[in-house]
Amino acid sequence: MSIDYASLAALVVAMLALAALPSVSVLAVTSRSLSGGFRHGAAVSAGSWTGLLKFAAAAYLLWMAQSIWRSRHAATSVNAQQVGIGSLGSSLLSGLLLTLGDQKAILFYLGFFPAFVDLSVVTTPDILLIMLVLAAAMIILRY
Repeated sequence: MSIDYASLAALVVAMLALAALPSVSVLAVTSRSLSGGFRHGAAVSAGSWTGLLKFAAAAYLLWMAQSIWRSRHAATSVNAQQVGIGSLGSSLLSGLLLTLGDQKAILFYLGFFPAFVDLSVVTTPDILLIMLVLAAAMIILRY
């Protein structure tokens, strides 16, 4: 492994601090859990974890750009009675899309994360270890 213990420990502390700061995804997990129960909250969390994939982020941004480009109508208000909980898939998707649009996560992974990990020498075991650290930090502070 190319990650030394000091860098890994610093990454753990940074991830715990970052996960402790509330963000849009925390609000989404909380509101979906309150309105739809634990399973929907867990689905939003799973979507949030999935949101770390950069290719999904690029696809989402392209889709959003296309939607805005083709949109001809102004936003309309929605009656609160018309909004339903939806399926577990919609909860998973909402967690994914919220994470992809979360500035805190994007700024961390683009700017802050490379300070802890030399991306030019990262190996597959390093990536698995980093994913484990990220998941553990999110689980520890959210539940």
